[in-house]
Amino acid sequence: MKNKFLLIGMIASLVIACESDDTADIIITDNSVINNTTNNEGGNEEPGATTVNLSGVYLEDLTLDAANDYIITGPVLMSAGTTLTIPAGLTVRAQPVGVNAYIAIQQGAQINAVGTSTDPIILTSNASSPSSGDWGGLVICGSAPINSTIDGSTDTSTSEVGGLSYGGNTPADDSGSLQYVRIEYAGGAIDGNAELNGLSMYAVGSGTTVDYVEIFEGSDDGIEFFGGTVNANHIVVVNAEDDSIDWTEGYTGTLTDVYIQHGTSHDKAFECDGYNTDFSNEAGYFS
Repeated sequence: MKNKFLLIGMIASLVIACESDDTADIIITDNSVINNTTNNEGGNEEPGATTVNLSGVYLEDLTLDAANDYIITGPVLMSAGTTLTIPAGLTVRAQPVGVNAYIAIQQGAQINAVGTSTDPIILTSNASSPSSGDWGGLVICGSAPINSTIDGSTDTSTSEVGGLSYGGNTPADDSGSLQYVRIEYAGGAIDGNAELNGLSMYAVGSGTTVDYVEIFEGSDDGIEFFGGTVNANHIVVVNAEDDSIDWTEGYTGTLTDVYIQHGTSHDKAFECDGYNTDFSNEAGYFS
């Protein structure tokens, strides 16, 4: 495989906003949706703003409204055939419950999160004093090849958190678009062997667009690639407490224009494994 690294300083012009809200409930179970929303007249928000809680398994498309405020209160699981759409300029907050709050784009689902340089999308903590690991982060699961299954097969593996399926034999698999997105204070963990990252990409295919993405103050890795073929461009990782960029399971994409600010007490700027379990590289492979 060929990986390219062009380390170019890049200025990420992203805005952080903090708000405190009352919340309402969205509960999605099977095909039923209970959507109770309330007007929020307190905090720093516009009078009449609607605050919506996000949690559960979504069996239909979910399109967020820029006029609303959204709080992630548990796992948000987008099912196959659905699309999560987040408009430019929206800030989505997660309750600071660690690994128990995250967004997962499952196999066959897509995310359409396309911000702009002046109106980025921000995924962040809802804590009054946010810190790394406050919430899980963004997980994308695709059907591109991984080397933890038989070469050429459509067999799948499962993610460290949530047991989500990923892998297959579709190199150009399309999980949607991430553009001008900033992910803050993520990386919640169950333990040292089951962790989420700012952005976890499981077997994500080359049909997926990842461009102008920043990971800020994460507890685990900034971005981790578990196999897959996705190409990521204009990436910024600031103060990831483990590795800034990590890949394993035969990742074969390219990384172009990457800026890393890595703490001296943190682990590695890049951790590059061929196989998920062959850390000594005894098989002689390196991706």
